[in-house]
Amino acid sequence: MRSPFPHCYRSKDRYGRERWLLRVQGRKAVTIKGRYGSPEFAENYRNALAPIEKRGLGTPRHGTMLGLISHQRILRDWQQRLRDIDAAPSNRSLRNSAMIESTLYKADTLGK
Repeated sequence: MRSPFPHCYRSKDRYGRERWLLRVQGRKAVTIKGRYGSPEFAENYRNALAPIEKRGLGTPRHGTMLGLISHQRILRDWQQRLRDIDAAPSNRSLRNSAMIESTLYKADTLGK
């Protein structure tokens, strides 16, 4: 059976009192106040999780699979943009500026 409060762990403090901690990867542990299962506990749990849900994924780090996938998507978007520019006549300057932007972006992301 799945817990109604994922990422919650029970522990005892140095005085022997029971504490519930919210442990989410990438964040410090947060103590959830109230008796486990009570409405107060549920509200405190939701408030402690709120910043995590709003944050989203952000920018993937270089050298990870997520970073590689993100980089491939950007390259695919640029390739499509260049094909669209090539389809229109006399857009050589637009293509050149797009190539320059792409090169500058690659230099920024690969240097990290």
